[in-house]
Amino acid sequence: MERYNLIKACQRIAEEEKLEVAPKDSSQAAASLAGFGASIGEEIGGPGGIAVGGAIGSIIGAIASFLSLKPVAEILKTLTTAQKEILISDYLEQVIDSTDGEDVDYLVRRIKRLPYLKEQLLKQLYRFLEEMFGYVKPRDQNAVTDASAKSRNPYLHDM
Repeated sequence: MERYNLIKACQRIAEEEKLEVAPKDSSQAAASLAGFGASIGEEIGGPGGIAVGGAIGSIIGAIASFLSLKPVAEILKTLTTAQKEILISDYLEQVIDSTDGEDVDYLVRRIKRLPYLKEQLLKQLYRFLEEMFGYVKPRDQNAVTDASAKSRNPYLHDM
């Protein structure tokens, strides 16, 4: 269906750029593991054990956070019709007016050609994933940059 071509274009970009999200609480869990490791290390090895236990706990926390990452493209593939409608009407259409008659390949080229458009679409996509599912963008994933660094495009809505 043409209405969903914008979602398909976002999905393709997410696949190409290997965009991922993590559950909102995964960083808190990682910090808790580091603290737990430091506590155990102190009990076993005294002051020197704090550093060793904290380091081991941090490594375990980082691994746990990494394992909880989910590809954005996979999440988009599993959206229900109602979720797709919400994504389009409440998030993506705030950035791009109309995609009527535009195929997925054209939309992907259009989005890639206009960095501001891509940035705003990805911001809205991450916002949707956080508000609907509790996923957040990992800190080291810089796919969405600061909007103030980009020039305004007259064909886009102001956010």
